[in-house]
Amino acid sequence: ARLATAATDAGEDAHGILVVADAQSRGVGRRGRAWQSAANAGLYFTLCYARLVALPPVQLNFAAPLAVRSALAAVGVRGVHVKWPNDVWVGARKISGMLLDLHTPKCALLGIGVNLTDANWKATDAAGDDDAGDDAADTAVGDAALATAATSVSRELGGQVAHVSRDALLADILARIEESMRTETLAQVLRRYERHHLLHARVVHVHHKSRGEHDDRDYDAMVLGIASSGLLRVQRLDSGSPAVVELSGEEVSIGVSELDELEREQKAGLLDADPDFVEPPQAPSSSL
Repeated sequence: ARLATAATDAGEDAHGILVVADAQSRGVGRRGRAWQSAANAGLYFTLCYARLVALPPVQLNFAAPLAVRSALAAVGVRGVHVKWPNDVWVGARKISGMLLDLHTPKCALLGIGVNLTDANWKATDAAGDDDAGDDAADTAVGDAALATAATSVSRELGGQVAHVSRDALLADILARIEESMRTETLAQVLRRYERHHLLHARVVHVHHKSRGEHDDRDYDAMVLGIASSGLLRVQRLDSGSPAVVELSGEEVSIGVSELDELEREQKAGLLDADPDFVEPPQAPSSSL
């Protein structure tokens, strides 16, 4: 709330205001969901982006996860993909989540969480906020369920994280966001997003209330791509003549069969092709 007030008072001068936290006790995600994040287990920050006058605000919503994806690949994490609308996954597990709050038409507050270690498995949450059907990020769940649903930089690098600096990772993410917003159009960002989109051509379940609450309007659909507006284009699979629908605020979860397929693809190395990937150096393990 204090950051939002400061952003309003400062206008464009608020651009670049950054708040970094060691832990979160009252995190707020999509649809007002709350979560906790363990101390020193991740990278948690909120950025004030106040240069949206000539840019569509939705562009930041796609540029941010792409920046996180590229930064993680650059420290050696394999198979990193984005997942609509604002997550980053490694194979079938979530490693980062974010939320964009358009505080004013010209200023957005961008909150990002990245799991650096597995300490969150002992808390009630992982980075970010999304569907408990595909991750367990916004509900109090047991360690086993969360460990299956989420992952971390440490886990993906086999504990070899001495080369990973929290501050350097933060700086890299911020630089990539700024570069994308400064040099790319929305169309260019969306084309890049499509190339790394985990859900493309996969079957998902569309929820109208929440993934834990049945609604007669819910249905299965095949993901076709991202519309120029940033909405998710899907083809309904529940009628004789499948209709193409564009989703905005609906929740999308991945079924068990699709998760199993992602696991197989990850183990086979089919998700690893990535121009941003950098082989991590051989170094002693660290607590990050």
